[in-house]
Amino acid sequence: MVESIQLEPSRRRLFAGIWAGLTCVQLTFLVAREVDRLAHPRSCVVGGHHLDLDRARVAELQLLPGVGPELAAAIVLERVRGGPFGSVDALRRVPGIGPGLVARVRAFGIGD
Repeated sequence: MVESIQLEPSRRRLFAGIWAGLTCVQLTFLVAREVDRLAHPRSCVVGGHHLDLDRARVAELQLLPGVGPELAAAIVLERVRGGPFGSVDALRRVPGIGPGLVARVRAFGIGD
């Protein structure tokens, strides 16, 4: 059986204030992250599938124009090594992807 801890009223108010502050910070972070996601899309719908550059698998990335199996695998490998892309321009980190392919991907519906 768990025993409850009895706190003085002043400490109880202090902990309640800290808890409320942390909850407020968490909610603010979640809202800010959602606003950023909506304002800066890094994904699109391709063939009825939602495609996110930071989560897509090799087969999904091949749906993008100019991306074959080897380039899709290179994208996933770079994402694993270097972390999320964060923007379409960050695809330039991948060997074999130049400004032309980045422009085609952006025109396909994936924006910054």
